[in-house]
Amino acid sequence: MAIRRFRQKMKPVVWIITILFLGSLIAGYAMSFRRTDEAQRVAYDLNGKEIDGYEVARGINGFVNNYTNYLGEHADRELLTVLAFNETINKQLTLNMAKELKIEVPSSEIKKEYEKVEKQFPDNEQFKRALASQGYTRTTLKKEIEDNLLIQNTLEYLKGNASVTPEDIKNYYNENQYTLFVGKTLEEATPQIESSLKEEKGLNEYLMLLARARKNMKLTDVSEQYKQYAPKVEYTLDGFEVTNYDLAKGTINALMVTQGNMEEAKKIAKDGINKQIEIAKVAQSKGIELPKDLPFDYAMTQYQKALLNKLKSEVKYTDKDLEAYFTKNKAKYDILPSANANIAILTIKPSEEDKALAKEKAEKILKEVTPENFAEMAKKYSEGPSAPNGGDLGSFTKGQMVKPFEDAAFTGEVGKVYPKLVETQFGEHIIYIESRDDATGTVKARHILIIPKASKETITKENAKIKDIIGKLEKKEITFSDLTGTDGINFSKEVKNISDTGYIPGLGYNEALAKAIFNTPIGQVKSINEKDNYFIFDKLSEVEYKAAQFNDVKNKVISDYVNEKAQEEMNKISQ
Repeated sequence: MAIRRFRQKMKPVVWIITILFLGSLIAGYAMSFRRTDEAQRVAYDLNGKEIDGYEVARGINGFVNNYTNYLGEHADRELLTVLAFNETINKQLTLNMAKELKIEVPSSEIKKEYEKVEKQFPDNEQFKRALASQGYTRTTLKKEIEDNLLIQNTLEYLKGNASVTPEDIKNYYNENQYTLFVGKTLEEATPQIESSLKEEKGLNEYLMLLARARKNMKLTDVSEQYKQYAPKVEYTLDGFEVTNYDLAKGTINALMVTQGNMEEAKKIAKDGINKQIEIAKVAQSKGIELPKDLPFDYAMTQYQKALLNKLKSEVKYTDKDLEAYFTKNKAKYDILPSANANIAILTIKPSEEDKALAKEKAEKILKEVTPENFAEMAKKYSEGPSAPNGGDLGSFTKGQMVKPFEDAAFTGEVGKVYPKLVETQFGEHIIYIESRDDATGTVKARHILIIPKASKETITKENAKIKDIIGKLEKKEITFSDLTGTDGINFSKEVKNISDTGYIPGLGYNEALAKAIFNTPIGQVKSINEKDNYFIFDKLSEVEYKAAQFNDVKNKVISDYVNEKAQEEMNKISQ
């Protein structure tokens, strides 16, 4: 059982900056922001408004550091700064957009989000230090929160106001009937389709507004430190302008492929962009036109999508073609066995008495263990995954271990076994602190983990509980929905399309459970046991294997045939 708590990786932002200040603050203060002369008072003037240099420097610093963490050794700081600087512009233009749309954020919402950040820190002093390390004051953090909520609400507003017609929904359903909406009627799929189309149209509207704002913006008085990163057209090809921003994005992605070879990455990026333009020109030659107010790479994506749809419309076929395709791919049209079932999972947890026994066992080990025999004792007694290695956890920093374990490791005496047991959600820990480096904030430690286990008495009680649940389900006194939130029940819902191969959507592969479900008559409530989990289930329906007949699946064959032929043509164009 792992006790490391991994930090969530920051996802790169493509179109606008959303400074994830919470992640930056909590992650520690290794990459601190420094208010020096490098961060000039005014970064640039945008449409007559002076943009604060410290805000821009903080935004660029956070953006570059987050991308660097994501990309690792292949990140290039200069290229990232081109992206980051442009994103600070996008942020300001989006805030202007919010103002024009009269988007507002209640002060109560700002306060709520601010308090979420503040509560992540054990005391006020650590919170202040974290703010300072990232270039924030309490006031500027609240302003950052407000800006981010304004941006979020602007996007939500545009999505919410996007117009979706019944024809849009029908066309989307027809395009994805045999992929996204297998087994669903148009009526059943409509809510999902409407949501997806609003998302797409809202984003499209935002990007057009942003591109228009960028085209009409007046960017002046750019400070010396940022002039080289300001947006500029690098070259024009067939009427398409390619900026330093577009090249930087392409090169950064290519660096992952070239293992850091910059020249090769630049060539790949430029070749890729030129190929995209070539595809766009083919699309235009077939009568496809897009709004001119679209960012370059978004426009390229839309041209490819529209061209593929156009190629689909040009595919010709006969029944003979379709029958040959069906025969060649018959297996994928056969109806495979599947079942739908209600499934509930009850996990047997150790009782307080069981926990007391585990603690008693750990106390005895603690009395016998020493730094000298710790590794051997860990191999002999520890029930954690590090046991074969003598309990060795290697080095770790603050934030990587659960809090009680971290506190003991960072406060205990170096070279000695921590004098008390440390209880966490994983069990009882005996910790040997081998070394600690205050300069780097790291600790090297070993541990012995004793995990509380359910006793026979506890299992007997739980078995009685399970029988009671099954009885009530059979008598229709309760439903599987009623089990949600019940003590010990950590999963209870209807699961569809369970495969006889063992795959259960939402639960992964469990051959024993799938087999039990298929072997149980419809309507009977049964259970099986696997280690500490009891699976209670009620099969609702079952579909038996049926060999496909061409006429029964002809529409799907047409869809697959057209998609495949269109993709073949697309591949030829892309070569």
